[in-house]
Amino acid sequence: MAQEFKLPNLGEGVDSGDVVGVNVKPGDVVAKGGSLAEIETNKAVMDVAANFAGTITAVNIKVGDKVKPGAVIVAYDAAAASTGSAQAPAHVPDVKSADQRAVPRSGEAVAPAGLRGPAGAAPATSGQASVATQEKAGAASAPAMDLPRGLRPAITGERHHGMSPEEAATKHVVVIGAGPGGYAAAFYAADLGFQVTLVNKETKLGGVCTLRGCIPSKGLLHIAKLITEAKHASAWGVDFGSTKVDIDKVRAYKDGFVATLASGVGQVASARKVKTIQAKAQFKDAHTLTLLPGEEEDGTVSGPKPAETELKFDYCIISTGSVPAMPGPWRALKDDRIMDSTGALELKDIPKRLLVVGGGYIGLEMACVYAGLGSEITVVEFMPGLLMAADRDLVRPLQANLAKLFKSIHVSCKVEKLEPQKDGVKVTFSGEGIEPTQVFDRVLVSVGRRPVTQGLGLEATKVKVDAKGFIEHDKQQRTAEANIFVIGDIAGEPMLAHKAHAEAKVAVEALAGERSVYDVRAMPAVVFTDPELAWVGVTEQEAKDQGLDVEISRYPWAANGKAHAISRTEGVSKVIVDKKTQRILGAGVVGWEAGSMISEYALAIEMGATAEDVSLTVHPHPTLNETLLGAVDVHLGHATDIYRPKRQ
Repeated sequence: MAQEFKLPNLGEGVDSGDVVGVNVKPGDVVAKGGSLAEIETNKAVMDVAANFAGTITAVNIKVGDKVKPGAVIVAYDAAAASTGSAQAPAHVPDVKSADQRAVPRSGEAVAPAGLRGPAGAAPATSGQASVATQEKAGAASAPAMDLPRGLRPAITGERHHGMSPEEAATKHVVVIGAGPGGYAAAFYAADLGFQVTLVNKETKLGGVCTLRGCIPSKGLLHIAKLITEAKHASAWGVDFGSTKVDIDKVRAYKDGFVATLASGVGQVASARKVKTIQAKAQFKDAHTLTLLPGEEEDGTVSGPKPAETELKFDYCIISTGSVPAMPGPWRALKDDRIMDSTGALELKDIPKRLLVVGGGYIGLEMACVYAGLGSEITVVEFMPGLLMAADRDLVRPLQANLAKLFKSIHVSCKVEKLEPQKDGVKVTFSGEGIEPTQVFDRVLVSVGRRPVTQGLGLEATKVKVDAKGFIEHDKQQRTAEANIFVIGDIAGEPMLAHKAHAEAKVAVEALAGERSVYDVRAMPAVVFTDPELAWVGVTEQEAKDQGLDVEISRYPWAANGKAHAISRTEGVSKVIVDKKTQRILGAGVVGWEAGSMISEYALAIEMGATAEDVSLTVHPHPTLNETLLGAVDVHLGHATDIYRPKRQ
């Protein structure tokens, strides 16, 4: 008798998908686990596996159909299963296997076995070839740091970094934490054939970045920029009238795209056969985790009790991230008007008067959000300037614009006391040029973040934690416990999602036997304020501190046509060049969409490019990226759009 197979749930928040593949037809005999179809959602192509063994009697879908969970996609006769040979479970089609990644294009030179260059690189030079020959001849046991940059043992279909696919399939990798580092590590390990379990204490996947950090803040900053641009548009002959903000709709918009992305992480995990467990993980020993009930960031227990109380592993990657720092006395006040960045992103209301304590990137970004929404912003910073990690000449244009958006900015200023009262939070300051006592409707405390290492049970292992709470590790992200690795915020500064992602790749390759090391010359930093500020490589101040012999050149955006066309001429692009080698050592940009531009210089620094290399690269016109070209042309003495007297 024919039975029906209904499309299972496709993931949280996913109500439908598109059929991109149908793998069976009437009469086919299918084994349990065999592939029936591929369904594409907004994040992944899901392999729909049979939960039965039987003969297909009807197929109710075709490529191009849109289907919803619960729809009957095939009918089958379980009784007829023994009449034919069942098909083997299909390989998930959207996940590239190692051998697919290694296949060269037609006519492409192939690097010697065991070595690879940067993706898409030209065939190896004679110098690289000689290194490869030495490697093949018996230098395989040399430490990773002895390899020339960009040359690493290759991923091939025959071996996974010194570990065969058969060996990898027998090894269990557990990743603790599902942020941008954790899920990247889990997915890459799965691609290499490992059994992978992703343990996350919260209900939703994605970590701080997706749920209450990078992603939601950028959506809100986009809204703030729209409001600001609309106000400026009247000068261009377009008047949108007064701005009306519905904070409930803004909050719903933010929560909506966050939920979509969090659900997408789960979909990709499912597609890659990564097992996810909601639980709080603690080390019992170097190969065992104790699983406790999961909990949200505020410590409240959530989710079902883990089905397993212990989890064995061969390798573990710790990626538990960080949380906002809050001075103890202020936290003890237990007043929700005193917020950290998480509280600020909840958008409970639009305060008339908002104090931002801390002039770093998080504080300034959130200040821009609330200023755009209509709050009166006061920023206080203990240090003598905003964004002290960045060069002052790049901060100045930003600070000048922020001074127009905010009520006031005070540096070298200290908050002495916070006192909640009925009409707001009374704040006592010390420092020149600021009224010593003021009342605010809300206070955002943004004075840094601290790594989450407490409560992991690390004392049951050899893993060591330094005085700042970071886990000690080598260049392969390996801790003092040889099978335990660490990535992301708990691995040390800078606390950046893209750093975590890069470390994840190194850690997975290292545990798989490859001699990969974390050796990044250029880690970009971006402040998504208005205007944005971005820098990469060596800063001007660092060059001075290190005694580097460099030349520094700047290109004002007032000389750029696109900047004039969009009325954003306040920007500056800057390059730092080694005098002797002419290689680019560092760069910075302040201006509209600077964060989208800085990667060009990051690539230049990583590739060892010279100023002339960038100058010889044709940049499209009219674009803001031409200012990057302009900066090196100023250095070389032939910037056509501005005049600089020739050097004597």
